Amino acid sequence: MLSVPCKVGISIVRDIYDVNSHHVGKGDWIVSCADGSAKQCKTSKTLSVKPLSDLQLLRNDNAHEQVVSVSVKDSSQMLNSTGASFELIAEVPGFFERGTKVGFEVCRSSIGDEVTTILYDDAEKRVIIDCSKSSTATCAVFADNDVKPISEPIWGYFYLLRASLHSRTC
Repeated sequence: MLSVPCKVGISIVRDIYDVNSHHVGKGDWIVSCADGSAKQCKTSKTLSVKPLSDLQLLRNDNAHEQVVSVSVKDSSQMLNSTGASFELIAEVPGFFERGTKVGFEVCRSSIGDEVTTILYDDAEKRVIIDCSKSSTATCAVFADNDVKPISEPIWGYFYLLRASLHSRTC
């Protein structure tokens, strides 16, 4: 499964309404309902997963550039972004044919000889990051750590999750 680097910790979740009494122990809150009845709420400790500080910095409202929403149909269109790092949120409309592939080219050189491709393969249900045509130039980050850039595709499975929303009312 493809994921971003994260750190694991302990989180406290409060005001849990335990419909089927799966939690043990008494809760520490009582929720009043509109009809005058009351429901016991519980507090639980659980594992939490948080993005690393680099990703938090990327999502910092004071340190990012918002690019206007762009629609692209079949052909290429370049976004005017000068940042060295970015978070891309893409929505593929209903005309996307099931079982096919859709993707983006990022970090593309002006003549197109160097490019990284991010591709979603619907038949395989996986995201592929193809670095085979990415730059192999030496830069400070790689030199300082005595490593070379990845030149083979990275992939991870991508599953659509459907979560039902629960109302806090009785």
